[in-house]
Amino acid sequence: MKHGYEAAIAKYRQRRSGDYETCIRLQDLLDDVYADNGLRVLRTDDRQLQLAGIDLIARGWTGKGAMLVDEKAAIGFCRKPLDTFAFELIAQNNISRCGWLYNPKAFTTHYMLVWPKGKSAAPEDITGLEIMCVPKSAVVDYLNDIWKQEPDVMGMMDRQGIKSDWSVACRVNEDLKLVQSLKIQPEKPLNALLSKRLLKKMSVRHIIAGKI
Repeated sequence: MKHGYEAAIAKYRQRRSGDYETCIRLQDLLDDVYADNGLRVLRTDDRQLQLAGIDLIARGWTGKGAMLVDEKAAIGFCRKPLDTFAFELIAQNNISRCGWLYNPKAFTTHYMLVWPKGKSAAPEDITGLEIMCVPKSAVVDYLNDIWKQEPDVMGMMDRQGIKSDWSVACRVNEDLKLVQSLKIQPEKPLNALLSKRLLKKMSVRHIIAGKI
């Protein structure tokens, strides 16, 4: 059992390293799509801004000044349908245990959620992109309402068993599922998986480029 768990962790770390390189290569393609859809972006490589949840400073979609954008791409699911996006609520690798959604040091105002489609997430293999720009406040407000309606959500998670992929999952409603991934070390993150249907309602812009 221990061997299987350690193997799962090693496989995940190898994939995450490759995912980072792929995200870097995607940036030019995404910037072209943003420009084609009337969004002016300044992409930052400043480490302190990135740690504060700012990958892009963008104007043009809200009419309310600049958006401070955290860009997130579901690059691990290019070859199969994905009707959710994961928001990190809790991470075990920091003192506050806050995931990036609740990070008190983040200045993010919007998330740019990207679902690439193709043989892989390498730019030359992508056939289409689905993109939603979602206000952070909309996600936080929705989840806060859920926590008020379901105060025993964490108790629900504790009563679930560990699945074969080293995760613990709990369905809260048709638009929300909680998943903790134990193989992702050291974070062991607890994620809120929100449905595309809900995210589309929250979004200020929904783009489909190419064939998805």
